[in-house]
Amino acid sequence: MRGVSGEDIVRDFRDRIKMLSEREDIIFEKVAVTADQILDLKLPARPESAEEIRKIQRDPRYQKYVEKLRSDPRLAPLVERYGGLVRVELDALVALKPEDFKQILRNALSRYFDENIYREKTLPKMEELKEKAEEYRRQSFENLRKLLEGG
Repeated sequence: MRGVSGEDIVRDFRDRIKMLSEREDIIFEKVAVTADQILDLKLPARPESAEEIRKIQRDPRYQKYVEKLRSDPRLAPLVERYGGLVRVELDALVALKPEDFKQILRNALSRYFDENIYREKTLPKMEELKEKAEEYRRQSFENLRKLLEGG
């Protein structure tokens, strides 16, 4: 639930991924800085500087954004308290509530994580990379030995 521009990032990202992938069946889920997180974690919900406030108010999407916030009964009190200037940065969540942020990400990922796919696809690739790294290390030491022996 970032500011006007931040909310548009979610839409823009979704639209671009669908366009580039030429797929419509991709599911997008906003997992951080939601209304519940703003309220439950008591995240700072108002811009701090007068410059930031002016920037938000100049955004042509501002009024539509405020109306969207007002229509959410959980956020309406914040909209009224701050005169429509409700904005929470993702950075605030990360900086002020790092453990909560990590848990939010873990929960979101766990909903889609498939242990079978991980074992089938990722573990063999990791083993292959370990073997390549070991071979590279051995070859590097061999090259260094030859160089030091003058040959």
